[in-house]
Amino acid sequence: MRGYAAVGQYWSPGFFAATLESQGTLTFSCSTETPDTLRMLTPEEAFELEVKRRFQLLSVAGTAVDDGMPAELVLAADQFIVTPAGRAEESARAKASGEEVKTIIAGYHWFTDWGRDTMISLEGLTLSTGRQHEARYILRTFANYVKDGLIPNMFPEHDKTGLYHTADATLWFFHALSRYFQATGDRDTLKVILPKLVSIVDHHLRGTLFNIGVDPEDGLLRQGEEGYQLTWMDAKVKDWVVTPRRGKAVELNALWYNALCTLAVWLDEEDPVHAVRLREQAKRTRQSFNRRFWYEEWWLSV
Repeated sequence: MRGYAAVGQYWSPGFFAATLESQGTLTFSCSTETPDTLRMLTPEEAFELEVKRRFQLLSVAGTAVDDGMPAELVLAADQFIVTPAGRAEESARAKASGEEVKTIIAGYHWFTDWGRDTMISLEGLTLSTGRQHEARYILRTFANYVKDGLIPNMFPEHDKTGLYHTADATLWFFHALSRYFQATGDRDTLKVILPKLVSIVDHHLRGTLFNIGVDPEDGLLRQGEEGYQLTWMDAKVKDWVVTPRRGKAVELNALWYNALCTLAVWLDEEDPVHAVRLREQAKRTRQSFNRRFWYEEWWLSV
């Protein structure tokens, strides 16, 4: 029904056999890490270190071990903050700057890191759990991948080249960075990313890939190209885009308005003249938005 293959290939490593004696213990360990990682630790040591790591996660989040659901959520969030595979260049850049390469996986078992999912979930997974340093790295990493005013929609498996077919992930980037700055006051990171943000807005005003661009008539953001699903409603079966939503989607324009206002605040000190122009553009977007998107029943009651 979803358009996926009904038959697939599966790989089996074979089987493992052992005889259990009445005395002694038998431990079976498997890991996605390198074999050396397993050989360096005994099973007991590995277990103890993992328990300590989880206690540390709770401590950093300021959550008590016996705090019930909040503690469970902190540990659950940890499952989605991962080290990306197959992006050696990114890993080398991180190590050179004293960072540990991290990203947010969109879901198990077949998703990699998606721009939209990462930016929406960043606050809950990292900032709310005391993991600001990982949030910083993730934001800086996506800033490095900005291309033609867009951040990647996703990274295919085992590929460092992102796919950019999304109209909203880049706008969510402004939201995530705003939440990060509110939580940390990290102006250094903001200054590093600021030129990329200016470039993003400029590309949207001029028009960029997939017909993503601002309509000069009303200042609203429009998007859409045959064969692509560019919003969060991204179901596609073979060549059929289930919900194309080409044109001026309501939530995209809310995000666009937010991006303009947010960037204007950040440019007040760096480039006040540019900040004024952005506020004028935001005002025009707001006026056009309220003319186009309104709820008649509510409108008549006020």
